Amino acid sequence: MQKPTNRFSDLNQNLLDKFNRRDENAFCFIYEYFYNELYYFASKLFSDTTILPYDVLQDIFLKVLENKKQFESFDLLKSYLYLSIRNRRKNELKHSAAIQRYSAIQNFDEKEENILSHIFESETLAILYNQLKSLPPECAKVIRLSLEGHKSPEIAQMLSISINTVYAQKQKALTILRNKLSKDMFVILLFVLSHISSN
Repeated sequence: MQKPTNRFSDLNQNLLDKFNRRDENAFCFIYEYFYNELYYFASKLFSDTTILPYDVLQDIFLKVLENKKQFESFDLLKSYLYLSIRNRRKNELKHSAAIQRYSAIQNFDEKEENILSHIFESETLAILYNQLKSLPPECAKVIRLSLEGHKSPEIAQMLSISINTVYAQKQKALTILRNKLSKDMFVILLFVLSHISSN
């Protein structure tokens, strides 16, 4: 099995030290670095609410900025961010109507496995979004819209191209990604794409 690529290769201790001091440039870099996977995770957890994932992330990072919490590694930082989003969702459930509160929180706890699945999907999507930069622009557009949940006919209409062109661009993109990713990661990406498009 090919060793997975370390997504933190462009993050280093110096950057972490600056983040812990809440250096503005370092803070903005970390926010953008984790944005895609955290946004996807939040969109899954808050899909049945009127709360926007963007607002959730803004609140979470604002609290990190204010509380001055120190992190020993980027893995611990990422875990903290995921847990903060999860807790934010649980807190929203606690403010629901009294009659619904118990069952809602109970159901939330029962879906812990689904939450872990969303985290896994989010991290996988972050890898894919990073790889979109290496794709030809037209391929990247098609894959990005697919990840946003649009069907092939919708993508064709949005980009003013034929549906056959959509299929061709998808196939071209997957061919490129197959050569860039490990076999295991490529299979996972195919699963994520099929899962999103089926919803």
